[in-house]
Formats: sequence, C-alpha cells, structure tokens
Amino acid sequence: MRWRQVLLLYGLAAGLGLEWWRLQRAPTTEARGRPGTRERLLPVALDAIHEVRLVQGQRAVTLQRWDGQWSVADPVDAPIPTGLVEAFVAALAQTEQIERVADGDGNLDGFGLGDAAPRVEVRQNGVPICQVVLGSTNPTGTAIYARRTDRPGVYLIGRNVAYYEGLLFQALPPPEVPAGTPAPVGG
Repeated sequence: MRWRQVLLLYGLAAGLGLEWWRLQRAPTTEARGRPGTRERLLPVALDAIHEVRLVQGQRAVTLQRWDGQWSVADPVDAPIPTGLVEAFVAALAQTEQIERVADGDGNLDGFGLGDAAPRVEVRQNGVPICQVVLGSTNPTGTAIYARRTDRPGVYLIGRNVAYYEGLLFQALPPPEVPAGTPAPVGG
C-alpha cells in the first residue's frame, strides 16, 4: 500500500467519524419534546376546568371547583369524599391517549361506547369544553376505550378515570324507586 492510499483511508475514516458524531449530537424531533409523550385526552389543563358532570344512566354527579377546591355540587348532600373528587378530576386532566384504535364511524357498542356508557362533560365557566364517553376495557384488561364527542376516533386510555368514576357512583346513595314500582330481585 502506498502512503497516499493510507492517508486517504485515514481521511475517510476521520470524515465518517465526524459525520457519526454530528448525527449523534443533533436533536431528533422526538428528543426535542419529552420522549414518549402522548396527546392528552382533554384539550385543556386542570386549571382551566371549573366543572365536571358525570352521567351514568339515570344518575348524575356534578363536581365544581370553588376557590381551588373541588366538591360535589349536585346532588347536594352526596356523601362523596373531597379526596375522591380531586383524584377523579386530576386523573381525567392527566389522562393521555395511548393509541387510536378506530375511526369512530362504525358500531361503537363493540367498544362499550353505546348509549348506556358513562359520559363526562367538562365545562369552563359554565361553557362545555368537551364530552368524553368512557367505554369498556380492552381485551388485555390494561386500558379502556374512550372517545371525545367533538372529534372522531376511539382511543385507548388508562383505567384510572374509569376506576374513580366507578367509585364516585358507588359513593352515591342508590336511586329512589317511585312508589308502586317493583324492586329488582336481589337488591
């Protein structure tokens, strides 16, 4: 090998090394933001939410924030702990969309998002921001299906929102049955 060839190979190796070093130091689009971040389910932050209304069948709960504290506004004398209310609202505001699983155009009953599904309406100063429908769990049981009514798509979200929603309705007294209506068997 001649000295010119050796110098050329060393120059080529140094050039490739510099290019590799430059690519390693350049921020990628994922590294510019937080790696692994996902879009939030709600279009607003927790501080912008003033009222949340949950509806499940014939039962409803309205949660409001007064002077930074969350409480139950309706039903008035509901025995729901303040910590549970705050945990639900925080979980709702922090929920991220794990994955989009469907367009939301077809049959939503397969995702548990039919007419009987729990609905969460988020309001800011009395004006509705968005409504979220909570569905059933996915086949692996690791997440639940959800969709926002103001945009298409069915998404997987974490189970915390549904967990706290269930606890809120469990804390409510059972609905009153009008006189003359037969009581359900076993309850």
